[in-house]
Amino acid sequence: MQVDIAIVGAGLVGSAAFRYLSQNQYQTVLIGPKHVDGSSIAGNSDNPVVTSSSDEGRIARTLEADHVWVKLAIASMARYRSIEKKADMTFYERCRCVCAAPANHPRVSGMVESAKTLKQECVVLSHEDAKRRLPWLALPKNYVAVIMDGGVINSRVMIDAQQSLGKQQSGTVIHGMNMVLNSIDVYKDVVTHIIQSSGGAEVITASGERVFAKRVLVATNAATNHTHLLSEPLALRTCTETVVLCEPAVETATLLRHMTCLLYVGEDDRDSCYILVCTR
Repeated sequence: MQVDIAIVGAGLVGSAAFRYLSQNQYQTVLIGPKHVDGSSIAGNSDNPVVTSSSDEGRIARTLEADHVWVKLAIASMARYRSIEKKADMTFYERCRCVCAAPANHPRVSGMVESAKTLKQECVVLSHEDAKRRLPWLALPKNYVAVIMDGGVINSRVMIDAQQSLGKQQSGTVIHGMNMVLNSIDVYKDVVTHIIQSSGGAEVITASGERVFAKRVLVATNAATNHTHLLSEPLALRTCTETVVLCEPAVETATLLRHMTCLLYVGEDDRDSCYILVCTR
């Protein structure tokens, strides 16, 4: 199979790139494993699959100290409803987001500056105000709470929506002639090798599938060095995270119905965490 662009990695980034490139008259193929039963994905001991998008809850928010990050977040969130409508899938639920941090932490002042510069909603609550307005949240006395707009993304459904739209964009009319420019498919496989040549690169999967592409987009993100697909490793430092999944009783979930997403910034970064609202 020969294509213009092969995308390696069928997660959030790869699936979004697949949709955008396929709608812009490129012959595009997306290669990557598919989630199975909502929790596990294809792979084996010889070709393990690393993923960070198998969950049903991902925080989306509009504020951070980095202005570029904020602009990208706002632009992304503005597209969610359109993607949902076109794909006939729902993956985004809007809700408030709270960042709890020491009052003198640079992240707090950075968020306030970003809100002011980029005209985003931002409310900073003192410890006492947070205690009154956010009764579910108990903070240290030197902490403040920054309230911002945000929501929760169902990662798996978002990936399905992006891939569905990419596959729908399978033909384009050019100069009055019916020409199939986007030969689109999704290979649910694991890429083992990328062999570069003068005219492009050959992508080889664990099942023996071979795709020749003029260009290859490696969208394996933090797991890129783990895949060993590049000729040289990237200067990345990856860290593990502890994930705790809790299933509250119906009564508890009802009591927490007004809870917002929470980003907790510890005095020590190792104590930082984020907590999602109840999702199902």
